[in-house]
Amino acid sequence: MKRWIHSSLIALLLLITPSVSGQEISVTAEVSRNRMTVDETLVLTVSVSGSNLGDVPKPVLPDMQSFIVIGSTSSTSSSFNLVNGKLSSSKSVRFIYQLKPRNSGTFVIDPAEVTYDGVKHETTPISIEVAPSASGAAPAAGNRVAPGGGSPSSAMGSMPDDTAQPDLGDAVYIRTTLDKKQAYVGEQVTVTYTLYTRLGLSNARYDVVPSYTGFWMEEQFTAHHLDFMEEIIAGRRYAVSKLRQIALFPTVTGELTIDPLSMVCDVQGERSRRSLFDSFLNDPFDTFFSNTRQVRVASVEQTVRVLPLPDAGRPAGFSNAVGDFSLEATVDQATTEVNQPVTLTVVLAGEGNLKTVEDPVLPPLGVFNEYQSGNKAEYESGGLRISGTKTWEHVLIPTAPGEHIIAPLEFPFFNPDTDSYRITTTDPVTVTVLPASGVQAAAAVIPRKTPVRQIRKDIQYIKPETVFLGDQGEVLYQSSWYLLLHVLPVAAVLATVLYRSHAHRLRRDAGYARRRRAKSNALGELRQSGEKLKRDALDQAITGISNALYGYIAARCNLPTAGLTSARVVELLRERGVDEETVGLVRDCLDSCDLARFARTAHSAEHTENLLGRARNGIESIESQLNGDR
Repeated sequence: MKRWIHSSLIALLLLITPSVSGQEISVTAEVSRNRMTVDETLVLTVSVSGSNLGDVPKPVLPDMQSFIVIGSTSSTSSSFNLVNGKLSSSKSVRFIYQLKPRNSGTFVIDPAEVTYDGVKHETTPISIEVAPSASGAAPAAGNRVAPGGGSPSSAMGSMPDDTAQPDLGDAVYIRTTLDKKQAYVGEQVTVTYTLYTRLGLSNARYDVVPSYTGFWMEEQFTAHHLDFMEEIIAGRRYAVSKLRQIALFPTVTGELTIDPLSMVCDVQGERSRRSLFDSFLNDPFDTFFSNTRQVRVASVEQTVRVLPLPDAGRPAGFSNAVGDFSLEATVDQATTEVNQPVTLTVVLAGEGNLKTVEDPVLPPLGVFNEYQSGNKAEYESGGLRISGTKTWEHVLIPTAPGEHIIAPLEFPFFNPDTDSYRITTTDPVTVTVLPASGVQAAAAVIPRKTPVRQIRKDIQYIKPETVFLGDQGEVLYQSSWYLLLHVLPVAAVLATVLYRSHAHRLRRDAGYARRRRAKSNALGELRQSGEKLKRDALDQAITGISNALYGYIAARCNLPTAGLTSARVVELLRERGVDEETVGLVRDCLDSCDLARFARTAHSAEHTENLLGRARNGIESIESQLNGDR
């Protein structure tokens, strides 16, 4: 009877299994940017994911009349979970295309199609805005080269305030160092940013951090404070601090651009030296610096030429692994019995992007039933190269006795140092399986219930007789003042901790401080505009309303005010989930301010007063919707 039930369950599982392959899959498309210039490139990624996913065909791209496909690649990731004896798997396939626009304008990338199991899936359309080439003339000082390879002219940019930007030459700059300018797809490129200064710096913070479009990025080092060391360059003493070290793994081919990294800091202007010897004893943080100015320093844009992996010599089963790896396979016990588990551990070690490495394929296991029990990874990023180990564990259950050999596992990869494909293999693993013993399941002995009986009396009572205890009044711990005395110190400590944490964050986190003060600063500017309106200074009132709105949005989003436009403000508000009514109100206010400033007859005192009220309502509405974004 038990054998019949077991067979019926197996047949039922076999009938259910085909229905899994027909389950729903997810097909999405995304781009690296929605606004670009005609000189830049765009990365389009089509992702297909689902449980128990089989072979996925390449997507059918729409008609790319407005773009040129200059490169493509793909990557696959899988995961397996064994929970309570139930094995589940999921798989994700990414198809990556690098596009270059043919001309400027606004274009729509139509849906891409993926047909899987006879069902057609489509992505959503994506709108792209391509601006003309930004071929502005460089300043006259742009031909100067800073010591150590930086470019002072490109490094020093003007701030959004009205103060003139000081010409600091090669006194402060950021140098970008690449360990290689040409690499294969998937090969590590290490980027190092170093700050050089001969002046005193304070309140330094990042302004724009590159997005590294077209690369898989791993952060190896980030400076939490400026740790300066002294270095003499071209006869001048510099304070040098390492800012960041990033490991980049190209995902597409072609010429890839690494955008500049920029910082904002307060720089002290140099006074005249007191003597000739000061030029030799000068320290970047000496007290004879003064005239503090806020400046923006940026690195120089870098390019990396990415080559495709060669087709010649590509081994079967190659899954785009690039680096230098070794593979090892071991079992926890060489001798076992039938139906007793053995754990096969597979360890992949070496240098490369182990996070994108696919699982090694197991050879035919014969009499063993295999269940994957999990995997783990350990990464080392302290050196120049990313390295580490990735471990997979497989539970093997033998079904027949004898001496069985697990064939070697193979893992093909491309070694960029030798420009060739390599295959690392494991040694054969021998497992001796003995017949099942007859005492595997011993019957459990259940103890018989017995009544509880008293053995002896060993309790000595302190007060053998009952006595009357009179009323002692209110219990101390139940009185209100007693509880209050205990609650007040705790509340005071919590309030002190919260206030100190808030004050510390205001001092250390410039973005948090700007967001906290954004509303009060904006309303203060609006109050000043109201005072100017009462004095019939309409132009100044209109300018104050525009500055209040732009300054509030810039502070809430932790962005510089310079460069913000009405369209950019609308985009930022929509990204943060502000409702369309409020977005339209802010846009109308900004457009009205622009119209009033350029067409002076288009506004009056009543119009300006109405605009002031709408601007205040817009700020209050945004604040109520983004009150959790602190």
